Amino acid sequence: MPTSETKEAEIAYKALMGVVDEYMAGCYKNWVGSMGALDSSTLQAKLDKPLMKRTNHTDTTEREFLAVSTFNVKGVFLQCNFDQDLLALFTEVQYWEKFHGEFSIPYHAHDLYNQKAKFNAMREHVMRIVDAYNKILCDLSAVERRLFSDHIRKLDKRINQGLQKLTWVSKGIIEHYVNDCCAHCAEIYAIVRRFKEGKQRISHQCRLASSMLLLQIDKNVTYAHDIFEATQAARRTEMKRRLQQSHEITQLELRAIFTNFCDGTSEVLREWREFVKEIDSQVEAALRQAVKRSLQALSRAINGDAMSEPQTLFCLKLVLENGRIDYKPTMISLTHLVNIVAKELISTIAVVPRLCDILSPETVKQSSVANDRSDCSALTKRHRSFYSTISNDEDMLKIVVQIMNGMSLAATELQRHLERLFVIVCDSIFRRSYWERYKTLWEMDKEAYIRRYAKANRSLKHYDDDVTKYRNQQTKIEHEDISHVVNFVQLDCALLKEQLISHCQQWRRNLLGLLNKNASQGLEYLHNLFADNTRTLCATPSDLNELSDKLRILLDFRSNSQVIETKILPIEEMYATLTKFDVQVASNEIVKLQELRPAWKEFLSMLDKAQHALDKAKVNMRRDLESNLEAYCQQVLQLREQVLIEIPTSQELTPDEAFAVIHDFRHRVEAVYLRKHDLQAGLDIFNMESPEHRELKDTERDLELANQIWILVRDWTRAFDNWKTGRFDELDISEMETVAGQFNKKVGKLGRDVKRWGIWEAMRTKLTEFLQTMPLIQDLRNPAMRSRHWDALKRDLILSPSLARTQIKSLQSKRLSKRLKHGGGRLT
Repeated sequence: MPTSETKEAEIAYKALMGVVDEYMAGCYKNWVGSMGALDSSTLQAKLDKPLMKRTNHTDTTEREFLAVSTFNVKGVFLQCNFDQDLLALFTEVQYWEKFHGEFSIPYHAHDLYNQKAKFNAMREHVMRIVDAYNKILCDLSAVERRLFSDHIRKLDKRINQGLQKLTWVSKGIIEHYVNDCCAHCAEIYAIVRRFKEGKQRISHQCRLASSMLLLQIDKNVTYAHDIFEATQAARRTEMKRRLQQSHEITQLELRAIFTNFCDGTSEVLREWREFVKEIDSQVEAALRQAVKRSLQALSRAINGDAMSEPQTLFCLKLVLENGRIDYKPTMISLTHLVNIVAKELISTIAVVPRLCDILSPETVKQSSVANDRSDCSALTKRHRSFYSTISNDEDMLKIVVQIMNGMSLAATELQRHLERLFVIVCDSIFRRSYWERYKTLWEMDKEAYIRRYAKANRSLKHYDDDVTKYRNQQTKIEHEDISHVVNFVQLDCALLKEQLISHCQQWRRNLLGLLNKNASQGLEYLHNLFADNTRTLCATPSDLNELSDKLRILLDFRSNSQVIETKILPIEEMYATLTKFDVQVASNEIVKLQELRPAWKEFLSMLDKAQHALDKAKVNMRRDLESNLEAYCQQVLQLREQVLIEIPTSQELTPDEAFAVIHDFRHRVEAVYLRKHDLQAGLDIFNMESPEHRELKDTERDLELANQIWILVRDWTRAFDNWKTGRFDELDISEMETVAGQFNKKVGKLGRDVKRWGIWEAMRTKLTEFLQTMPLIQDLRNPAMRSRHWDALKRDLILSPSLARTQIKSLQSKRLSKRLKHGGGRLT
């Protein structure tokens, strides 16, 4: 039984259906009204339109519409020119037929609707052309369309029939027209796709070039100077190869693209040049980006940035050279290396030539004829090279300046690092080099110091303290940090530590070597002392001298035995110190050290035996000494007797003969004294007094007096020989008197002891006569004396006619001297 809700629903349904029927009737009425103006002639006119028309947008796809609206090009796309009213008519008829005759459809509309399938097929064919054509234009930018203008113009010539002549009622040629246009569109589209793919490959090569790092800096890798240089050289070689390869690909792509435009008009060739310039600019931007990124990577490794600290890039070794600590390599060479790397990094792109120079239409045609790359590179270039442009770029120069500033800052920091140790002494801070505390290790002359050390005869404690000091210093050096990081530089102290440790070891070796040498010398000295003196004391003495020497040696050892024994302990302590510091002592020294004390005890026992043997030898040698002493006394007396007889006192001898006799006697006196000296050792042994002989002293005194008088004779003879040949007027009488007076005085003094000697008397006479002739010589030197006076004098005194008046020797005969003395008064 229907409920109230059912009835309400039924009423609502009927009301709704009434509204729907009323709406449908209104729509039908409106449609029929609009169809009133469409008769068969009007519909035929709507079909008599060109198949396509130009428009500034396309309804095919959203992408095509965006392309048109982007480039804002008017009337370049194609659009199907089928009348929209007819399309609406086909739709209306299709839906009104669904009411199965409830609404009648006008005849001419129904008749046109029956041709819908034919017109739809025609529309689909036309849309193939529209889609293919618009797809070409959508794939090309406005600039690229100018490059493809020749191809588009040729395509437009084929399509123009559908824009001007062919209509929807044309019969028989539409299908042929569509196939021909689609084929040409496909051909042009293939060229466009190859063009686009070539551009993409070129863009890919540009992206690859821009992403290249022209230097190689690995993370967590510290480079040595030569390794970094070799690594960057290898990297540059590889980057040059890759850039050349990329540039070769770009050239091949552009040459392949140009084959579609090589026969184009001047406008197309002009657009080709612009296209090549655009690609050239892309390559330049890629190379610029690659260089910039590479320089920034180097700058970031050296200077760091806001996100990271400088990378530990280089390893410098601290070394000790020429007496000072320095870096190896030096910061100057490292800065030079970085500067060279930065410059060579930029020069890597020099292998890439300008595309606008080698791919202009003219050069491409020439190279295609020549088919030789070298010909292309030889063509005259009209543009600055990539390298010239980018190397002078302001941004690049700024980055290079940042890199060099970072190197300068690092050099300053490294210099400060050598002065980064603060030592607190007596509440005061002194700044000095970190390694300066070890300066004495290498600055001090080791050989000179060891020589002074040896001369100073230092105690064993000094040796122990100094060797311990250097061992402690070596331990401190071994615990020093092996490396430090300053900015981008890692300082490797391993080599410096090895050098300092080597100096410590050398100091220890020198000191311990000196100690070992002293110990060995002391040990050898004692063993030689015992052995040599044992041989000496055990041998039977052959004479008094030998007996004296052995008794003296024995007495010395008896009195110094405690001193000798005290030398043994220091030697043992020296070898103990050497063992303490792990010095390898020679095996023969160890044996001698072990035998030292037994050898000393044996030596003391030998001294007792030697004492007994020498006492027996003394008894036998006393008798010999007494006999030799008597012979000595007899020799002294005989010598005195010979001197008294043979001493040169006669004036008949020459000075040389006298000196020979004196010299012989003096040798004999020396022989007597030597014999006395030989006897002295025996006298000392037996506590006997040495004999004193007055005769020997008298002999020495007489020989000395004889020597003095004969020296005066020789000297006077030489002086007189110089005067006797001189002219009277040239002689210095005062000097002659003075010299003669001095000789006379000396002879007078000797007269107290030798007045009885003939040579003294003769010498005294000569001097007296010489002094007596001085007034006469003075008179003969008178300027008033003439030759007639001298002749008269010779006649009166009955002198020889040949006697000369000009020389002193003419006055030296005794007879003449006396006659001149008696007749001298007649000279006035």
